[in-house]
Formats: sequence, structure tokens, C-alpha cells
Amino acid sequence: MPNNTANEIRRSFRSRMNGVVSQNMRSYGSEYRINWGVSLLHLKEMAAEYEPDSEVARILWHDDVRESRIMALLLMPADGFDPETAREWIADLRNQEMAEMAATLLFSKLTYAPSLALDAMHDANALTRIFAFNLMARLVTNGYRPEEKLLEDVVGCIAEEMQGDNLKTKHAAFSCGMKMDNADILADNKAWHNMCLLS
Repeated sequence: MPNNTANEIRRSFRSRMNGVVSQNMRSYGSEYRINWGVSLLHLKEMAAEYEPDSEVARILWHDDVRESRIMALLLMPADGFDPETAREWIADLRNQEMAEMAATLLFSKLTYAPSLALDAMHDANALTRIFAFNLMARLVTNGYRPEEKLLEDVVGCIAEEMQGDNLKTKHAAFSCGMKMDNADILADNKAWHNMCLLS
């Protein structure tokens, strides 16, 4: 039963808790209702003991617990993660750590990830945009090469972000551009090169 599996996973966090890591994360602004301080490596080892299960993942995601949410990202099968639920999870991201984890561990595996990333780049919420730029950067790192129209839209979003005053979103946007540049995607893009000259 999904609830039994979710409860078993929850109980396992205590045995691997790291109070020092948890406290350090709180001092850097990563707030959760509960944070056991379990490392990503240990969480991946734990996830490997279970079969991917969308119901278990959904249950865990609704915990405001760092480890539960990371396990949800690890256990959600990409082919069972519909766009509507994906958008709900994006809207429910609470901090930058989880935005980056979501982009890397789950969303970069979705067939519709490029359009999802572009939509999120236009969102009014800064954390959603940080997620979006991290997702596009991860896709590019994994070999994705955007079509010309989408590429121009992404560069436009990066340019708009670089004119803002939010340092975290500017960093995410510029890092995304650098990933694309390093992959030779922006070699002939004048708008990007002009941004680099002004940075």
C-alpha cells in the first residue's frame, strides 16, 4: 500500500539524520517544517531500495519535510508525471535548494521539459524562474539542443532577467546562458555576446 511505503520511508530518515547539516542549512535560509539533514547520496541509496511509484511520490511531496520531498522527486516515474501535476509541484517549491533538486532529479527527465522551462521563465515568481533556468541548464548539459524559436525566447528571458535587481535570479539566468554557450549553442547569438560584454 502506498501509505505504508510512505510511512516506512519517513521512519527511515531518523536513522540517517545529521543535526549539524540541518542546522547549517537553516542558517543559509533553507527552511522546512522538518529537516533531518540527510545527504542526497544517502537519499539516493534509500530510493534505490524502492520501485518508482507515483502514488508514494505524491504522498511524500505533500509533507513539508526536506527528505520526503527529495524522495518524492526520486521515486516519481517520469512517464507517470503529467503536466498538470508538474505545474502544481513547481508552484509549490519553497526554496532554492528544492528548486534546483527538482530541476535535476525529476523535471529534466520529462519529455515536455523544454516547454515547461520556458513557461516557468515567464513566471512572476522569482523562485519559479530560478527553477526554470536550472532546468534548461540541466537539459543542455544532458544533450538537449533547442530549436531556433525556443532558443531566442530563452535568450530573451535571460536578457530580461539580467536587467533586474534580484541577484539570485540573475545568477541562475547567467549560469544557464553559460551552460548553453559552453555547449556551442550560442556561438552566433549576438544578443548573448552583448550581454557577456556588459556583465
